[in-house]
Order: sequence, then structure tokens, then C-alpha cells
Amino acid sequence: MHSLTSNFNLMHSNSNWESLKKDGVKIDSDFDSFYLNLIDEEYLKKYDSFHILVFLDRKNYNNTKKKIYSLKSIFTKFSYKPFFIYLTFSDNLKNKEIKKIKYNICKLKKDLRNLFLEYSFQDQKKIYNNRNNSILKFPFDISIILNFSKIIKKKINIINSKPFKLIILDCDNTLWGGVLNEDRFSDIGYINNKVDYSFKDFQKKLLNLKNKGFLLSLCSKNNEKDVWKFLKKKKMVLQKKDFILPRINWNEKSDNISFIVKNLNLRFEDCIFIDDNILEINKVKNKLKKINTFHLKDLSEAKYFFENENRFNKLIISKDDLKKNKQYKLKSKFTEHISKDRNVTSVLKGLKQKIKILSCGTTNMKRAEELFNKTNQFNFSLNRYKSSDLFNILNKKNFEIKLFSLKDKFGDHGIIGSYVLEKKEDGVLISDFILSCRVLYRYVEKYILCKIVEQNFNKEIKILYKKTKVNSNLIPKFLKMQQFILSKKNKNCFLYNVKFDKKNIDETNKIFK
Repeated sequence: MHSLTSNFNLMHSNSNWESLKKDGVKIDSDFDSFYLNLIDEEYLKKYDSFHILVFLDRKNYNNTKKKIYSLKSIFTKFSYKPFFIYLTFSDNLKNKEIKKIKYNICKLKKDLRNLFLEYSFQDQKKIYNNRNNSILKFPFDISIILNFSKIIKKKINIINSKPFKLIILDCDNTLWGGVLNEDRFSDIGYINNKVDYSFKDFQKKLLNLKNKGFLLSLCSKNNEKDVWKFLKKKKMVLQKKDFILPRINWNEKSDNISFIVKNLNLRFEDCIFIDDNILEINKVKNKLKKINTFHLKDLSEAKYFFENENRFNKLIISKDDLKKNKQYKLKSKFTEHISKDRNVTSVLKGLKQKIKILSCGTTNMKRAEELFNKTNQFNFSLNRYKSSDLFNILNKKNFEIKLFSLKDKFGDHGIIGSYVLEKKEDGVLISDFILSCRVLYRYVEKYILCKIVEQNFNKEIKILYKKTKVNSNLIPKFLKMQQFILSKKNKNCFLYNVKFDKKNIDETNKIFK
């Protein structure tokens, strides 16, 4: 659910708002109520995003800007939720007044990752309607509602889109213009001041995406040493350190991509492969049906593609997003480390793993929401919770939501999992249990369940598993390995008894000491 409020009468019953209502937008029915709504924390917990239409004229100018500035503490407290302010101005305001408030709100925005400022229309005079403002308390032509709807709908589409996790790139005629080892170094294009969008601009965009938490990898038919040497010699924006598990060789690209995706424990549908060669694109799509692809015919198309593909957008960049590249490099180190020793238990003990169990609250709510909406393979229920849903669960009696983080000798993996637990008269039900694919095969999932058993000793503990296509590979194997007993089945819903004896719990605890 999304909230639309304003400092004027929105006329929520007007039929022009219907398209937004169908998208789950609650249109405010009260006049000038945006401030009262946004200081009500219970109201803020209900919605996933907030869209605030603000009209400034001579009468309300000072009062409204004070209200906006005073909301900083609210924006900060609910930093995991996006707030959009759409500003429009009356023609009775002076340019210097407009510039001043734009400057001050932009200054406010610099300190907040979750505040987004937009100017709804270029020409304010054409949309202002004095008669509507006097009679309806709506300062525009009614037709403008459709324009507002279009602007807000675009933002909601971005919110509802699931970002790509991994961008896999070809090199020749993709990261640079030309073919390595066929063209002279000096003839290969990178910077071109005569065009709006060069290969350097393309790499800048990719680096910007990486800094927002997208992973970058390479899949190219080249000599690997030559690629790294060329990037360094040309002083390109992207360098070797920016890529995870690159595969630069003469093997089939579909095999290399499969290696990259599977070793990162990702799904093909969460990855995109970019190449200038349509034959390679088609060969990859033929073998890897679910992967996304983009044929890079020319750079101007790439610029348009990045701007218009919602899956390249992340409105709010979390602390975990900023660490994403580092965390997946830690995963790569773990993969290399464990491949050298077949005694898995011995290797895991040597990792010095430490797990911290955390209560879910406002400080980590954004990460909790990310986990529930992005985790697929090791996700027992596949329930997709927004922050408003999680608050509702927390407000219920006998329910708890916990998050857990992981550190090892390689570094800090951040918050990597969560569970939802309900305490009943006859025992405990684990209705949701999720773990990031980055840390699978480390006994983390078993350790967390052992802790739940320890905390609820002598109680019957059950875990719910809803079988789907995306979680039917790992979870059944885990349940079978732990020898949990099926107690109830209803179509694709399974209820298992969670049982560990003291010896099993002690052995698991030793791995994390």
C-alpha cells in the first residue's frame, strides 16, 4: 500500500485517480493533511511509500516550508521507506523565493537517502486554476490529476520492480570500442568527446550501479591477462577489482555464465548478460532460458535501456547494498578455501564464524524487507513482506521476528537471514525461515534452528514449508539431512517437527565458537 497526501484538497473521489487506486494507493480525503499524517507513526507504519503533493503560493509559503523542514526527524526514523515530495509553485511567488526553497529542500535531501524531490511541471502558470482553488481548494485544472497519476505511477513501478543482482558483461565492443589483439591499442575507442555517451560514460554508469549494490562480472572470449593489462593501461573507470568471478577464456559463454551464476548461488532470472554480438546472445539464451539479455548494438541504446529498465533502479541504498561487492568477494574466498579441504567440519571450525541474533526494528527494517522480497532458494514460505506487513506481525501477541548476521575470518557478511516465530499453547511454529544464498553450506541454518530449540526446550517446535518451483531444490534436501519428520501435509504446504538431540546441538555450537 502507498499513501498520497498533500497540502491542498486532493478530491479523492475524482475518477481520474482510479488508475492509482488500482495500484494500491490510498488517496487522502482531508484538506491540507500531509503534515498531520507524516507525524503520526502508526500511519507511517501502514504504507510502503509516501507521495506528497505540495503547492506553494503567497499565503502558505512560510508555513508549508517550515512543516517540510520539521519532518527531517520522521524521514530519518523511517529511513527504509521512500518519501517523494512533488513541488508546484504559484505564479505569485518571486523567482528568488522559489530558488530559496528549492535550495533548502535540496540541502535537506542531501542528508537523507530516502527523500526524493521532484518539480511536477515546468510551466506552473498553465496548470494553475484560480476558480478551482477558491471553490474546490484544488489549485489546478482537474485534468492535471492524470498527469500527477502518471508521475506517481512511474515511481510505484520502480518500487514494485525487483532489481537485478548481477550484470555480466562482454569486453570487446561492449566495455570498449574495438577488438583486443586484433586492433591496435591506440585504435580502440574509449573516450569520445564528440558524442553524448561514450564507452567511458557506459563504464561510469556500471560503476555507479556497482556502488549501489549491483554485482559486476565478465564473460568474454579473450586472453585474461591482456584484458587486465588493457584496463590498467587505458586507465579505464572499471578495473579488475570491480568484477566478481570473471570468466575470460575461449569456452562457450553459456558454460562460463552458468559457472558464475551457480557459484554465486544466484538465479538466472536475477542476472542480465550484455553483449554486442547477437549470435552469442542467442546461443546463451538457447541454453540458459531464464537469463535476461541485452544486445548492445550501440551505446545510445544502452543509455536509454539503463534509464528505462526499472530493474536497474534502487530507490533506497541500504548499508548492506554498499557492502554487497565486498560480501560476495568474501563468498568467493570461502568457495576457494573449502575446495582445498574435504573435511568440511574442520574447515568450518577454522573459519571462526560468529552469528549474532537481532530483534527486528526500525534500524534494520529495510534489510528485513529486502531479505523477504529477494531471497528465493532458501526461503521456506516465500512470503513477500513489505515493512508495513512486518510491523503488523510485530504488533501481534506471541509473534517475533529475528534477524541474524554473520562474521568470519574473512570479514563481515552483514545481516544474512531472518525468521518469524509464533508461540502457541501447544508449542512453537516457525512460519518463515530465510537465509541468503551467499552463506549457504556453512551450517548457519542449522545453528539458528538449534538456538530456537534451546530457547524453547520441552516444547513442540514445527516449521512450515510451502513448496514452489524456486525453493524446491535446497529445502527438501536440508529437511531430509536433518531427518525432520513430516507431521502434516496440505497440497504444497508441509509441516515438519524440528528436533535436535543434545549431542547434535553441541556439535553445531562448536562450529560457531
